[in-house]
Amino acid sequence: MKRTYDIAGLGEGLSGLLVCALLATKGFSCLWVDTSPQDHKEEKWRSFIPSLVTVPFWKHTLKPLLRSIDANIPDRINMRNINFIQSLIPGERLDINPVRLYEDFTHLRRCTNKYLALADQAFINPVGLFKESKKRAPEMEIWEEVLVSGLTRTSEINYMSYLRGMCGMQGFYSTDYRLFKKVLGESLSSAKGDYIKGHDASMIYHDNQVLSLKVDDINIKARYYLTEDLSSHEDKDEAGFLLYGNYILDSQVIPVGMGDLLFISPPEDLSFPLVLRVSRAQKYTHMSLMSKINMDGSLVSFSESLSWASEMILKRLKEVIPFMDDFFLGHETLSPFNENGIKQWFMFTKDIKVPSVFTRRRFARPLDKVFACDRMKCAWLDVEGELLWGSYLVNLILAHLNRSDLIIREQMR
Repeated sequence: MKRTYDIAGLGEGLSGLLVCALLATKGFSCLWVDTSPQDHKEEKWRSFIPSLVTVPFWKHTLKPLLRSIDANIPDRINMRNINFIQSLIPGERLDINPVRLYEDFTHLRRCTNKYLALADQAFINPVGLFKESKKRAPEMEIWEEVLVSGLTRTSEINYMSYLRGMCGMQGFYSTDYRLFKKVLGESLSSAKGDYIKGHDASMIYHDNQVLSLKVDDINIKARYYLTEDLSSHEDKDEAGFLLYGNYILDSQVIPVGMGDLLFISPPEDLSFPLVLRVSRAQKYTHMSLMSKINMDGSLVSFSESLSWASEMILKRLKEVIPFMDDFFLGHETLSPFNENGIKQWFMFTKDIKVPSVFTRRRFARPLDKVFACDRMKCAWLDVEGELLWGSYLVNLILAHLNRSDLIIREQMR
């Protein structure tokens, strides 16, 4: 690790790491400090958290982008195709099969093409995404709404989250979020950069200016900084936390015909669907779950909120999987809290405050020389939005340096 870099940043997510990996291929010296908890147990369970990428986005956008860093990355992150998808609503279990569910593919094709075109534009300027996100989603069937709501990191469904949901009708790929970061980090280290984890790191500010990135007792200077921690200069519109759970069952209890990815209508007293990834083995079945949980203030502590939500979710799972109690081998829920409240990586918001013409610059560059790479910029698109935002930041930094070699989707192979 050096004392000076062109780009230096820290955080738990993919966006800033992607920025560093892409810029390193262009000859910039880059440092990314992964601030994810180093608790072995939590890291192990995080490896089961599925990152869902729609099939059209993977083929058209993400795979070429990753190949521009290293041709081997798409294979190394072990993307797994999920074909058997279901939406569960009271009294009905629907297989997500466009051939059976839609008489006319024209609408799905139009939504997919529009979504991918907006993603292409977002590499240079995400204003199109922001404009479309202000639009209301059209009316949907209940099973469609359950799927779309389960895919977004906001409590409100908008037109962009709707478009992504329509892409999802064509299938998903799933990857281990932790593995994704590991592969990108190794690529950064093999290029002109450094990727480190397990260190105490923070940005040092003075008079609303960044002075350095401090790693342990070392102050590192950079031309530009990347940060996910915007608490000092941005108001958060927090709605609640993301609950990630892992469940292990004896495989013989899994119902015949149960899908590999399920979008399940909300449990009693909860507001948002459950997203359940089912990984079968000969003896045991592992289920990874994600849901959004509102913080309404009626419960007196964070731990009470987590315990109550976990009980409601478990009750709903028992409705989906009869006799689950008799074959239940254990479960684990990741704590989304620290001493200050909700950990940033686990937050979700009511909606994203889309920047106006006058605030757009501050949205991406909240301070001089500081670029914001938090997960929430395009949260209605979840991990796809996180990766699009990182791609945009790369081009923003290159343009700021008067470079013409911008990353453009049409030029990637």
